Amino acid sequence: MFQNLFRNSDKNKNPKSSNEISSSIRIAASILLGIVFGYLMNKANVYLAPTIRDQMLFKRFAMIKMFLAAVGMSMLSVVFIILINESLYRKVLSGFIQRNNRINGKSKII
Repeated sequence: MFQNLFRNSDKNKNPKSSNEISSSIRIAASILLGIVFGYLMNKANVYLAPTIRDQMLFKRFAMIKMFLAAVGMSMLSVVFIILINESLYRKVLSGFIQRNNRINGKSKII
């Protein structure tokens, strides 16, 4: 549904300029998400030595909570991507699996 809207609006555009815009959006989103992640890690104080020690002694579970929250958000984002455009998800997933198979095949030869 959403893909058709974007396709129709891009008919008159040069594909190269569309790819450049897409890559700049990806870079900006990556930078923004990195800043947010760093801010949240800083607010949780998971980088401090006493916090790390307490986590290793199973006295404080701040880092495990953050990692489990990240896993949960990743799972939810995959579900939303599948609901919005399942064919694109299947295409990306198969490309990822093929890439890993090629990498694993090369590492076995060496």
